[in-house]
Amino acid sequence: ATHGNAEEEQQKLKLSREIVNYFRACSRSPGLRGQMRKAEILREFPEILKLEEELHSPWEQDVPIEQSWVGRSLSTLLSCLIGPRALDANRKVFIRLLGRIAVVLEGRSDSHQKQEAHSIEEVCAMERLMWADRTAVARLQSGMDEQEKREWKDEAETFVDMDGIRVILEMLLEVNSHNGGSSKNSGSAAAIGNGNGNNSSNNNKSSNNTNN
Repeated sequence: ATHGNAEEEQQKLKLSREIVNYFRACSRSPGLRGQMRKAEILREFPEILKLEEELHSPWEQDVPIEQSWVGRSLSTLLSCLIGPRALDANRKVFIRLLGRIAVVLEGRSDSHQKQEAHSIEEVCAMERLMWADRTAVARLQSGMDEQEKREWKDEAETFVDMDGIRVILEMLLEVNSHNGGSSKNSGSAAAIGNGNGNNSSNNNKSSNNTNN
């Protein structure tokens, strides 16, 4: 943990952001995308975000690893919102994750994104633009490459199968009721498990599309 040690936190922050930028660069290459859907990466992804939430100063720059090809798997993103290590809906990592889910469902392409990852302020600004300009989504969808188009349909179906809206709403309602988060969405976890068999089946479906 580097929280409270300014110099060390800055060094690790710089390294972490460079890793994110490397993942984003790989995400723009269809031939490299499959490497970011390996089982060990998908398995560790929720914990990576949780550790950022717990150990990284909220005032520092974001480390948005979700803004890479691994973060186009909605089953992986939703897995960050269930169980005892679910993200805290009061923290900015959760807001970033909601923005990423929206990006995938809207059909925004990662192929033409800037090299530097988007800050939480930029994520929110992009979503405001989508609501302000009703033609924005259609224009953005036209930028998807063929691999992104194939995945888009499957990921939308995954989100429905996993009852993603209910998972998100339960987290927001939990915050609104000042519950304190002790249950950490155990009901949603069961719903996800029953809704699609298991998360690995959806990850495998995404992996198959990635390798096509």
